[in-house]
Amino acid sequence: MDNIRLRSIILNLQDRLSNDDRKRLHFYLGHDVPRRIRDDPTLGGTLALMDSLFDQDKINEQDFTYLIKTFDEIRCFDAVKLLKDHLRQNRENNLSQSMQSLSLIMPPLFQTLTADQEEEDDKLGVHSDYTHQQNFTDNHQTTINNLQMHRNDYKTQQSLFTRLKRSTLFKQCLFLLIVLSLIFWTQYEIYRLKNDSKSFQTRLQRLENQMCSKRIKLKKWKQDAQIVAGGNGDGNELNQLYRPLGISIDKHQNIFIADFRNNRIMKWKLHESQGQIIAGGNGTDQLDRPTDVIINEQNNSLIIADRGNRRVIQWFSENQQEILIENILCYGLKKDKFGFLYVSDWEKHEVRKWKFGEMKEKNGTLVAGGDGQGNKLTQFNEPHFIFVDDEQSVYVSDWKNHRVMKWRKDAKEGIVVAGGHGQGKNLSQLNHPQGIIVDDFGHVYVADSHNYRIMRWREGSTEGEIVVDGNEERQKSNQLSDSHGLSFDVEGNLYVADYKNSRIERFDIDRE
Repeated sequence: MDNIRLRSIILNLQDRLSNDDRKRLHFYLGHDVPRRIRDDPTLGGTLALMDSLFDQDKINEQDFTYLIKTFDEIRCFDAVKLLKDHLRQNRENNLSQSMQSLSLIMPPLFQTLTADQEEEDDKLGVHSDYTHQQNFTDNHQTTINNLQMHRNDYKTQQSLFTRLKRSTLFKQCLFLLIVLSLIFWTQYEIYRLKNDSKSFQTRLQRLENQMCSKRIKLKKWKQDAQIVAGGNGDGNELNQLYRPLGISIDKHQNIFIADFRNNRIMKWKLHESQGQIIAGGNGTDQLDRPTDVIINEQNNSLIIADRGNRRVIQWFSENQQEILIENILCYGLKKDKFGFLYVSDWEKHEVRKWKFGEMKEKNGTLVAGGDGQGNKLTQFNEPHFIFVDDEQSVYVSDWKNHRVMKWRKDAKEGIVVAGGHGQGKNLSQLNHPQGIIVDDFGHVYVADSHNYRIMRWREGSTEGEIVVDGNEERQKSNQLSDSHGLSFDVEGNLYVADYKNSRIERFDIDRE
């Protein structure tokens, strides 16, 4: 594949990228391209970004795994599939070229061998005919001469047989040599392709580690937050919140807030000074102390943990709601890409999942806990917020056990991925953890609510690191008071539900 071919493939990719995809792409590659390109997520800017990667030789006709990894990170799976198909086709073309080269070499070789054998046979045939003619044209020879001639013919035949035998053996040896060469060449090609595959995986792993390292350095936030919702004291006016809990951010950076004490769900648009009530707000018969909310983009609805009414409800509009799950003291909600809804039950100390469209299954499927209240690896002590990754592993903030647990799909017990060393403020400890997020590298972000900070725990680490320091329980822009819900937007900015300050704060990515 040449550069022109690869560039045409990349040009075709542009049709598969939405504006949000471009923003994520430019954000993800921000350190690898000039700032003027990074800040221009238009079609022209994306093409300029690709040209910059070509110029830096980060992608070329031989190796474009960097691009595959990047699209995989921003979840453009159609683009990943297209590039992987072309990578596989490129390898197959290389193998085909090797076969064609062999096919060009072998026919002349066989022709040469055949011609040599025919020339030798012709010489022998002429000699034999000549002897045969002598036998039939010499009519005046005596019987002795005839016998002598037959004796000579016999010797000649023996000589011919010996030579022919030698010639056949030569051909057999040569043919065997050719077969062995073909076997050796085939094994070599298989070995080379395996090594290429291993090399590809090695490069991909090395690239992932490099990107991981770069991402860790990138994942810093400015410590002075912006108040993006509420912040005007406790109250039920449109510019106020009263003890917000769970939050969700859509692709337009609209914030959906479980306004706990106001019994409502608020939607707050970017840069707006007040929000709008989109669910509840008219008495506890509609919503009663909702704890969490998620966006169901498939049917443009909200799914709400209506804890006070002991149910999970799907809200389409003021006049259209549907009860999904009843008789559950729900707290945290999450929906995975396979169409399952996960709910934490802090009364039964467990997490269950239900398949959308099959909500009539009363009990759902147990995925974590269910062994009663306690601190064993099979137990929870009042589970609160949850997170589900692409492999359907469930992360749970185990509130009174001061830890975050991870339960892999179909696991019989969980593992501790944050905290678990008792209640405290050391880097190995948590104090009543609430909201959690897990990034693509398995790093767990925790709202360490009673320590007034947000922590990040790298996979396999026994200690966390502080990414947002609440600086004690206060109301300034760099402080938190009992943080709950967490969320990232498409640009990587961190949103925190500052519970006791009745506001939502946004900590912007620090790009310096």
